[in-house]
Amino acid sequence: MELKWEYSLPTENNGKDYQYESPILANGSFVYFVYPTRTGQTLHILNQKNGTGTVCSFQPSVRILPSSYRFFPYQSKAVLYTGDLHIVSKSEVLHTLSFAEKGEITSYLLKDNYLYVSCSNKKQASLNCISLDTMTFIWNLDISNSKPYRAGELVFYENTIACYGRDLLLFIDPQNGKILQTLKLPRIDKLFCPIRIDSDTMLIGYTNWTNAGILKYKISTKQILWRHKRKFEGPQLKCKIYLLENMAFWVKNSTELISVNIENGNVLYHLRTSPWLYTELQFCTDSILFGTAGADGYLNCVDTNSGDLRWAAFLKNGCAYYSQWNNTVLTGDFEKNIKQISIDDGTIIQEMKVDGEAVGQTCVSDGFLYTVLWGNSEKNIRLVQIKI
Repeated sequence: MELKWEYSLPTENNGKDYQYESPILANGSFVYFVYPTRTGQTLHILNQKNGTGTVCSFQPSVRILPSSYRFFPYQSKAVLYTGDLHIVSKSEVLHTLSFAEKGEITSYLLKDNYLYVSCSNKKQASLNCISLDTMTFIWNLDISNSKPYRAGELVFYENTIACYGRDLLLFIDPQNGKILQTLKLPRIDKLFCPIRIDSDTMLIGYTNWTNAGILKYKISTKQILWRHKRKFEGPQLKCKIYLLENMAFWVKNSTELISVNIENGNVLYHLRTSPWLYTELQFCTDSILFGTAGADGYLNCVDTNSGDLRWAAFLKNGCAYYSQWNNTVLTGDFEKNIKQISIDDGTIIQEMKVDGEAVGQTCVSDGFLYTVLWGNSEKNIRLVQIKI
């Protein structure tokens, strides 16, 4: 690995590392990164070749933590949410759409030229459709709940958008925001993340205040075919389930990874994590990848079928962020290391000693890794490009 360039970031927030956890987006010839200042935010638009940058400043109508920012490519442009929604082309912010009254984005879907976002503030929750061509709201739907649960993960189900809202599992027409169908099951508070198995059955995640799990539902008879649940204290926070062949996966309150047979609901295996299962699950061939953080932690690789730990790479202060690239994983840690690790066997293919703790998110594009390094006595905090 080779350091190609580094770009100094502002340090006016007295060196709080969480201020540098904005996602990094590499799209076309540019790299995008947002940093919150005392008075607003600065968008840094960098040339991928040499790291030279343009800075745009703006004042958000809603202030959120950088780890809650959202970035994604849209055609040759970049879309970012930092409390408001912005469309960026090359080195210019073209449009800004205010979210002042809607609150923070909790989940989003992108299809064609439309962005669907669920938002919540202290008073209500809403589902909104936004045209990225015109940067206008096409429709919005109140999905506030009477119970203290946030809106669930948005998913496409058949030709609808499915999400939890109004204390129901909602199936919504993406064209006009009309509720086409609802589902409520006895003695279950929240249903989320429906996944189609066939034309008459689906998997659904669910949670009550003291238990959560997965159920299999038969649509024609309105019957629960089986139900798997686990007890715990407090609401289920990671409201997402995953399906891989005949196995479903979910995470119990960031402490346990559970695999369930979708035919009968039997537990195939469960794996306790320490300290916290911090990242999303990522699947690669017959492996599951996830990072643990909250103290010293690991980047973990688990056999999908057996649940056996294939390998674990120790990372000082935990594994909060990583990126896959060509059957490898790239990540950094607080011991000033950047590592490229083989997914097959956990061997370190390359390791690079850098002159700052790797505190930021990671992004891999065109054979380059982008991340943020902590400052030292000679250099400020920097966004860097590393040739893999």
